[in-house]
Amino acid sequence: MIANLLALRHTMAAMSQPAGLLGRCARGDREALDEFFRVAGPAVARFVARRVLDPDATADLVQETYARILAGMGRFRGESEPVTWALGIAMNVCREHFRRRARPVAPLRTEPPSSALEPLDTLGERDARARLRRAIEDLPEKEREILSLRVAGEASYQDIARVTGRSLADVKVTLHRARARLVERLRETDDGRAAR
Repeated sequence: MIANLLALRHTMAAMSQPAGLLGRCARGDREALDEFFRVAGPAVARFVARRVLDPDATADLVQETYARILAGMGRFRGESEPVTWALGIAMNVCREHFRRRARPVAPLRTEPPSSALEPLDTLGERDARARLRRAIEDLPEKEREILSLRVAGEASYQDIARVTGRSLADVKVTLHRARARLVERLRETDDGRAAR
């Protein structure tokens, strides 16, 4: 366990060096590529899956993101963490996907695909997730996007600011407003249910 944590810390430190792991990736080092995608891949896949509700489109967009990451590794300047850089690429791929489809960006996914539901999942838990999903869908696009990066991408405030091109203060205010709107909306739905 400790050895795994130390190895992960070493990998993350190497990834943050432009000439380190990503430099080796850019030169075609297969082991470095495997290591990068082992660390960054799950965050990218979670982010895309929660932005796009269609599993087929999700798979395609994750592959498109990976292709762009591979093509752009030589241009990584080290101004952010490599995982943040990869999430920025994923965010742009999702934006392009929704522009092509000429529809608003999908909400943050709040529940796993139905095939992944636990057998003991109760009706109340499903109802709570559905209420949360509807509340997230009601958020303005900017708030949904930043909340998605924070929750699904597990990005820090600084990383979100870099990826979105917004100030750190704007990111914090936007997240605060998004959370306040969610709480308010969920209270409204709870009050509405209690009044029945």
